[in-house]
Amino acid sequence: MFTMAPHAAFGYHTGPTPGGRGCCGERGVARSVEAAPRARTAVALVLLAVLYLYPAAIARALFGRLIPTSRQLRALVPDPGSLGMAIYALVMPILGLPVFLFAIVVFLVALDLISPETIPLATSPRSFSVAFWLFAHNLMEAMGIMTLGALYVLVPRYTRSGKLYSPRLAAVAMVLYTMAAIPAFSHHLYSWVTNTPQVFQNVSRSTSWATGFIAASLTGFDVGLTVWRHGLRIHPAPLLMLEGFLLYLIDGFVALELSTPAWNLRLHGTLYATAHTMTILTAVLLVFLGVMYHYYPALRDRQLDIRMGFWHSGLSFLAALAMFFSLLIAGVAGLPRRAYPWLSGEGTYAVPLLLFGLIFALAQFVFLWNLLRSERAAAWAPGLAAD
Repeated sequence: MFTMAPHAAFGYHTGPTPGGRGCCGERGVARSVEAAPRARTAVALVLLAVLYLYPAAIARALFGRLIPTSRQLRALVPDPGSLGMAIYALVMPILGLPVFLFAIVVFLVALDLISPETIPLATSPRSFSVAFWLFAHNLMEAMGIMTLGALYVLVPRYTRSGKLYSPRLAAVAMVLYTMAAIPAFSHHLYSWVTNTPQVFQNVSRSTSWATGFIAASLTGFDVGLTVWRHGLRIHPAPLLMLEGFLLYLIDGFVALELSTPAWNLRLHGTLYATAHTMTILTAVLLVFLGVMYHYYPALRDRQLDIRMGFWHSGLSFLAALAMFFSLLIAGVAGLPRRAYPWLSGEGTYAVPLLLFGLIFALAQFVFLWNLLRSERAAAWAPGLAAD
């Protein structure tokens, strides 16, 4: 029903759309052919950076070497922040290897160095889908694990104790989360109705639910109890991180729905799935913006305006939440995420999305203006350090 095949930029032929119309005219085809080498180079660089260069940089920063010793791994248990980064560095190069090998084969085909028939498995759309989702799904989960690590480390610093309630519980949550997330990628393949074995579906559904409950319940308990027992100093940094985590929790219920085959087949091709994808990315963004507010004074030796930070965090969270529910409503109404234009009357669903999207964009302009003001103030008074 829905499969992901190698893109035309890699050298594959693109035929007419299902509606019978060509995807583009002669000029469009010519431009696509001209852009293909640049597209292939860009994809190769992105995969190389995400799967190998960035993890290698993390490993060297954490351990001083690419492969940590057993002693270094044991030292990560009481440090959930470093543990989250280490999981990315150690897991993603392995999980991304199949799609990286697929990309190499596709590039060789595009350069006419080998024919597609030479390695049929590597040029099969279904094989590519498995490799792609093994990489893409776990890339998203790895981002989530790193944001949880930031939450574990930084939110307690704004409490009276300055410590997380249980670092060991945080480590257990992150390890179990990682183990459950790896096989959960196959819920993206539910649309292969006649070819997905029942056992495969059961494993995917179980691990998907375990991913949500492990990450949500244990993290919510640990961080929530930390704030409950020791209070929280109001500041944009912890507010943004907690708002991102709350978005993550709310979106988790949608993830559980989409990981159930019956719901997935009904909602897979609608904006309901878009709501899940965009909200998890927004949640990660809010957490890292909180990290930015926390470390900016140390990095730049100056402060950001706190009031503007409150406006930024509040507008960002409310706009993201409103966009989330607007996408859910549109998805339940059946609006597709892969077809345009919409039918008559469906354009009304775009109004709230545009409105709340503009509000979210405005909030980010507030943040950028805050950064610009701080940098300009430092330029005018270079000897003035942050308090």
